[in-house]
Amino acid sequence: MGIRNNVSVHGFVASGFESVKDEFIKNFTKRGEVGAAFSVYINNEAVVDLWGGYRNRHTRAEWKEDTLVQVFSATKGFASLALSLAQSRGYINYDEKVCSYWPEFAQNGKEKITVRQFLAHQAGLSPLNELGIDTLEDLDTSRLSVSLAASKPAWEIGKIQG
Repeated sequence: MGIRNNVSVHGFVASGFESVKDEFIKNFTKRGEVGAAFSVYINNEAVVDLWGGYRNRHTRAEWKEDTLVQVFSATKGFASLALSLAQSRGYINYDEKVCSYWPEFAQNGKEKITVRQFLAHQAGLSPLNELGIDTLEDLDTSRLSVSLAASKPAWEIGKIQG
């Protein structure tokens, strides 16, 4: 695809997806992006597969088709969609107490925390190291749920977000 404003962009877009390429390029030329990749599949067929920029801003090592990146919070969007669907179907209520769905959660001052406060990071439960979770290898969901249920909020519920 060539170089745009000194940033090399590679890959392809299927006919009808040219505006995606234009927006991808704007990430570098107007939005300060250093390096990125973006793909879209429709019915298991790639219609967009783009990469460009640098994987290291200091050495100017180029982003390659197979550059690996560390991703955090990548599933939050999908989890939000699943929770929104559950709420729309009446399975959960954002203003209901978490312990009405998860009775073990009602420990150490958490009995009044609502689903809304929990999802908005207002429950004071974000410091994983205080739950005994030091590395990603420690992130066993059974252990995490027991630790989270037994934990005490790190701040006054609903007052701050963290």
